[in-house]
Amino acid sequence: MEELSIVVLVGTNPLPCYLVARQLIASLHKTPSDPPYHLWLVHSGDNPKIRQSGTKGQADRVLSALVEQGMVPAGQAGLVALSDVSSPLTIRREMTARLKSRIGSVRQDTAAVHVDYTGGTKSMSVSLAQVAEELADVASFTFSYLDAHTSTMIFDGLNPSLYRSRFDIPVSGRSPDLRSIFPLCVATLMKLHGLGEGKSEEFDFPETDRILDELINAFSPCGIDDFLEYVKEKLRKLLGSGGRKSSRQSCAQNLERCLTDNPGLGTDALFIKNDAVRMVMSSPELHPLVTTTPGGSLSLRASYQGQSPVELKHILEYLDGHWLENYVYNVCRELQTTLGPHTDTQKGVDCRPLATKNSDVHSDIDVAFMNGYQLTAISITTSLSRHICKSKGFEVLLRASQMGGEESRSVLLTGLCPDDVAGLREDLKTVTGSLSDHLLVLGRADWPRFILSNRLQDHILA
Repeated sequence: MEELSIVVLVGTNPLPCYLVARQLIASLHKTPSDPPYHLWLVHSGDNPKIRQSGTKGQADRVLSALVEQGMVPAGQAGLVALSDVSSPLTIRREMTARLKSRIGSVRQDTAAVHVDYTGGTKSMSVSLAQVAEELADVASFTFSYLDAHTSTMIFDGLNPSLYRSRFDIPVSGRSPDLRSIFPLCVATLMKLHGLGEGKSEEFDFPETDRILDELINAFSPCGIDDFLEYVKEKLRKLLGSGGRKSSRQSCAQNLERCLTDNPGLGTDALFIKNDAVRMVMSSPELHPLVTTTPGGSLSLRASYQGQSPVELKHILEYLDGHWLENYVYNVCRELQTTLGPHTDTQKGVDCRPLATKNSDVHSDIDVAFMNGYQLTAISITTSLSRHICKSKGFEVLLRASQMGGEESRSVLLTGLCPDDVAGLREDLKTVTGSLSDHLLVLGRADWPRFILSNRLQDHILA
């Protein structure tokens, strides 16, 4: 019976390592007496002397996910730490010793090794190829890697019949598109990266969402534009200098102070004259912020005493932009239904590392969409400022790449006009180079549901 050692190189991104390990195990030929195999997750070890920061944490999380899902039986997997991944000689010596210890337990003519070099460093990949040459007389080697362009695993070997005899794969040597084979939810992706629970604080206003949805998709854009102008010119004063990052208590105190300094805010004529603003602000969910005068007019409350600071801050954050996140999330939920059960979507993804207790160390993804294992990270802003939108573009590209790898996609949804969107796209393309193809920049003209859904679907499936 053939003894198979599956060697997976682990780099800084655990996602592709998890995918290839899962695919290799799942595609093993199954017989009534399953042939034994052993999974090695090869990672760099901590070595301060050469300033090498290890990837044991990534390997641990990959193995934990595989064990939890029942993919790897107890005793059939282990971790291998390499002391110096910049030294081919060290890598060859340490890997040869480890493989020989395994090969020595079986007959020489039956030992087999399969190496996947999707993760790890280039020196690790080349060194394992050299080890294969050195051990060619005692074991047969085959190789594979995950192609980021096609989302398929490509198998290789001097004798293709060897990997076909071990794994159930097409004659072409390519696996099917892994996005359609292995659905991956946002929570599992977060766990692989050692990040938090996966969701930041939520506060929703369904009735107001419905009103704003109607304004976005109306034939005339004037309504939503009037509302955006009102938020920009009036309501942001109530959030204070800290904006959406203001504390709950300071936000409530700032409401009182702002009304004292700007008494006109409490009797703003836009509440009376502008139908779109009136329609949004009259929603019953906004009652802590708005009051109705005896004559039926709407105005901001003259005092916020007795009102919950938490509720007031949530309302202001919602009006300042969270409403658009809700809108895009709902469009993605509909898209999820269209694309099938291998998709997942979540809003307010909190990317705070589990290892830190500092609440300021985090970077949220407004909406995350998973197409199989492929992440599309969506950053959303109503801003008309090019430099603000540009910084958000860099941030979402970086976060998507860190979490989703080369296969990830990014979307930046802004309030910019078409000309400014084109200019911003060129700015980002100049700086990000090839990554620019992974980023879709959208503006105010792309907000209507039908347009937005089509643009997102085309980008996700590209």
